[in-house]
Amino acid sequence: MSFKDNEFDCKCGCGLGIKDFKISSIKRLKKARRIANIPFILNSAIRCKKHNEDEDGSENSAHLRGAFDIK
Repeated sequence: MSFKDNEFDCKCGCGLGIKDFKISSIKRLKKARRIANIPFILNSAIRCKKHNEDEDGSENSAHLRGAFDIK
């Protein structure tokens, strides 16, 4: 099962998404899912500054650079 590109989008619709991640980050995420052998659901990925503030994220949140919260 592959991730859909829109799973990486900022939830506010600002346009940040998979294109704003380092390819190496996506590859590591896919590798981790293969090793775990279970589905990963992305709860949160990249966030713009405004969306991060709306989520009460820290000023230095990794989500501003592209991080993954998985379920």
